[in-house]
Parts: sequence; structure tokens; C-alpha cells
Amino acid sequence: MEDKEESITSLGLLSGMTIAAGYAMYFLAMESAGLIAKVQLRALNFVILLIGLLITYRAYRIRLGGRMDYLRGFGMGIFTTVVSTLCFALFLYIYLSYVRPGLLQDLGQKSPFFGQPLNPIIAAFVVMIEGTCSGVIISFVLMQYFRGTNNEKVK
Repeated sequence: MEDKEESITSLGLLSGMTIAAGYAMYFLAMESAGLIAKVQLRALNFVILLIGLLITYRAYRIRLGGRMDYLRGFGMGIFTTVVSTLCFALFLYIYLSYVRPGLLQDLGQKSPFFGQPLNPIIAAFVVMIEGTCSGVIISFVLMQYFRGTNNEKVK
């Protein structure tokens, strides 16, 4: 049992930080290409998370010899998502506060929170909430596929 918990924690941390690195590289590529204002392109963050969680679930299943408990797997997906969104939110806060503090004003966007101007803390918080919600949905969907033993359909 401890091996499973240790495996979930270590794999979740490693995968979460890798996914966050993917988010950061995508963010930097978008900004360098001048596409940061295209809100629709943020949907690719969902794809980055989906691919990262898919790889994480496959790696976990291989470690367990094909077995994956539904709740443990779902919890691992949520843990991985929280790690990735926290790391990326921290990156975003540092980037918007110190590296490029005028970016939010350049975008001229307003916060969804009562029409107040967006600041680095609110931007990081919104990204964290948005990413976590996406991760819960993705984890739920992926666990429908990965639950059970060796992908056998649950009766």
C-alpha cells in the first residue's frame, strides 16, 4: 500500500512539473510569436494537460502491472493537475510581476472578477482554477478508460 502511495506522489509530482513546463514553454512561444492576446489559443492548454495525464496514467498502470484502482487513479489525476497548475501559476505570477510587468496592461483585458483590472495575482489564480477544473474533467474521463484490470470493461 505504501508503494502505491509513494508511486502516486512521486509520479504526480514529476508529471505535474513536466506538464507545467509544457504550459510555460507554450506560453513563452505564444508571447514570442505575438499571439498572447488570442484567447482561443489557450484551449491548447487543455490538450497539453490531456496528453500529460494520459502519459501519467499509462506510466502508473505499467508500474502496477496493468491494475489501477478507480479512486486512486482519479486522485492521482487531480493531484497531478494541482501540481501542474500551482507550478504554472507561480511561473505566471513571477513572469507578470517581474519579467514583463506591463503585459497585462498591454493586453487591456479586464478581470472576470467585478470588472477590476487584471493583476498578476488574479491572473495566476484564474489560471489555477481554470486548469484545476479542466484537470478534474480530464481525470474523470480518462479513468473511464483506465479503470479496472487490463482495460477490461466493468460489468
